[in-house]
Amino acid sequence: MENKSFYIRNMLQHYDRQLINGRRIARYRNDLYGSEIKDDVKLKQEKRRQLVERVAKEIIENILMAGDENSIVKEVRETLEKEVGLRLTFKFPPLGYDIEVLQETPEGNTPLNFDAKHNLLDRLWRITLEKVNATML
Repeated sequence: MENKSFYIRNMLQHYDRQLINGRRIARYRNDLYGSEIKDDVKLKQEKRRQLVERVAKEIIENILMAGDENSIVKEVRETLEKEVGLRLTFKFPPLGYDIEVLQETPEGNTPLNFDAKHNLLDRLWRITLEKVNATML
C-alpha cells in the first residue's frame, strides 16, 4: 500500500508542476502576443494593408518594367499622366542602378530632374495604393 501512495503522490506533484508551467507559459504568451490576440480587427487591417502594398509594388513593377498589359496598370498610368500633364516613359539604363523617368516633349524625350522624379514616383506610389485599396475586397 505504501508504494502505491508514493507513486500517486509523485504523479500528482508532477502534474502540479505541469499545471504551473502551463500557466506560466500562458502568461508569457499573453504578455508577448496579448495585444495582437485581443485586437483582432487591427491585425486584420494590418494584414490587408500589407497585402495592398504587395499588390501595389507588383503593379508599379509592371508600370516600370513591362508596360501597360493590365487594366489596373493602365488606369494608374493614365491617372498619373493626367495629374502631371505629360506623357511619361520609364526606363532602366543598362549600366545604371536607378530608374530614368523621361517626359515626352516636341523636341524628344528629356529626363526629369532628381526632385521631380522622386515627387513623381511618390505620387505614382500613392495613386497605386489608392487604386488597389479601392478594388480590393
